Amino acid sequence: MNEVEFDALITELRNEADEAAWHIGFMKVAIGQNEMIADRLNGSYSGYAGLVARSAVKAAVILYCARAWDKARNSVSLRRAFDELPALDDLNARRSEQLATLGIEFDEATLAGRHANLLEEYGVAEASPEHHHIRLLRTEYFAHRVIESDDRKKLAKAGVDVDPATYDGLLRLAVTTVSLVGEFGYLWDRLSNPYPDRIAYAERCCSEFWRNVPVLRDVEEWKSL
Repeated sequence: MNEVEFDALITELRNEADEAAWHIGFMKVAIGQNEMIADRLNGSYSGYAGLVARSAVKAAVILYCARAWDKARNSVSLRRAFDELPALDDLNARRSEQLATLGIEFDEATLAGRHANLLEEYGVAEASPEHHHIRLLRTEYFAHRVIESDDRKKLAKAGVDVDPATYDGLLRLAVTTVSLVGEFGYLWDRLSNPYPDRIAYAERCCSEFWRNVPVLRDVEEWKSL
């Protein structure tokens, strides 16, 4: 993969992560402030719209992670970015050349540290139970509807835990996934990783939305079927 192709891959990964950050912020509020949200929705008819929205966003987060960790050779995925990421020496040379034109001193130690951290974080996430469970959700529920997929059989044969992941676990994987996109981007073109701040901003916006939703059973005009 040449530089133009890798740059296009990073751009597409960022486009996906930009939208996913909003979904992740929504889900963090939906889980972290579940009691407050339930108080506004429970006992109402119109509250079903909120439940449908929450279910749709959960599915969107799962599908995002499934796509981002896809192993297909030509996919827009972290796996492809990992396989095609230039060696550290090449990244150093590229960064040094970029900064030299701006008259900025290049700190190789910083780039090396970020590179090492990315590789470690990528490996931990790829080996996590949540990553394996995402594969099963994709294969057995979203892409197909099967009871016991080949992916499940392969994981079981390898002795991999395939117990269902929790919402908290899936959210951790999603947060890690968009953060890895930001780190791949930083190593490539030195743009800062925006996703921790974007998720926090989305979380604040969604929290403010739910805070301003009234207790629906008290205000809706439709009181019975």
